[in-house]
Amino acid sequence: MNKLLLYIIFALMPFCTFSQNWQALGLNLNSDIKVLYTDTVDNQLYFGGNFYYNSGIGDDTLRGIASWDGATFNRLGKGIDYSNISGTTPNPVYSIVRFQNEIYVGGMFSMVGDYWVNGIAKWNGIAWDTIAGGVTDIWNNRGLINDMKVINNELYVAGGFDTVGGNNINANSLAKFNGVNWSAVHNFPKWDYHANNQNIVEVIAEYNGELYVGGRFSDSAPIDTMYNICRWNGTNWEQLGNGIGGGFSWIKDMEVYKGKLYVAGSFNKTDNPNNPGNRIAA
Repeated sequence: MNKLLLYIIFALMPFCTFSQNWQALGLNLNSDIKVLYTDTVDNQLYFGGNFYYNSGIGDDTLRGIASWDGATFNRLGKGIDYSNISGTTPNPVYSIVRFQNEIYVGGMFSMVGDYWVNGIAKWNGIAWDTIAGGVTDIWNNRGLINDMKVINNELYVAGGFDTVGGNNINANSLAKFNGVNWSAVHNFPKWDYHANNQNIVEVIAEYNGELYVGGRFSDSAPIDTMYNICRWNGTNWEQLGNGIGGGFSWIKDMEVYKGKLYVAGSFNKTDNPNNPGNRIAA
């Protein structure tokens, strides 16, 4: 190869090489973003957490929830926990999803816009609205929502709660909403009925037509032996193999990829030698 050709190749390399750079988005948030959600209907990136931001220009405060259109941040009304007069940091948003043409937001908050709610609310692009009583814990306070998935045109909700629908329906950390009414999902169990402690469901997945849930469940028989992950087989909740056990283990996320269900979280073979791997398995 002659020198002229080499010179031409090296001269063209800066134009042919893909350049990767970070881009700051200009927000100085005071706390965390917990979740991102890409909405293909309105072409917005929604993000939620327990952050607060005010540029000081007009009434443009971003509080716990906002969206980004690629150029501009958009506030969603007054945002989350607007009445929190003790400080500027709201209770967190953990999950965002579109259901029946509205944006549903779940977390551990008590207010959206001017409405008192229990851990869940919806945004129609203009205003906030409540969700039929929301979710409540064993002390009748607002419950916790970690994950929401739309399955067969119903909204499945997972977290840490005892009842749904304004304390009217017993549902142990797993429930569904059809747009009008709440209902429990296959009587998902508590792990200690005497102390009223709850299994905490972190994530929901549909895999091969079956419902899978993961989280922080009991390791101790005979109450149950779900070991942090289980599925509904159409009749019963059943453990997956040896499950994922250990005193410090829990499932944080699940995703179906190339025909397998991938599971990620805080687990390892040191905590429990029966675990299928360290922090991720399929």
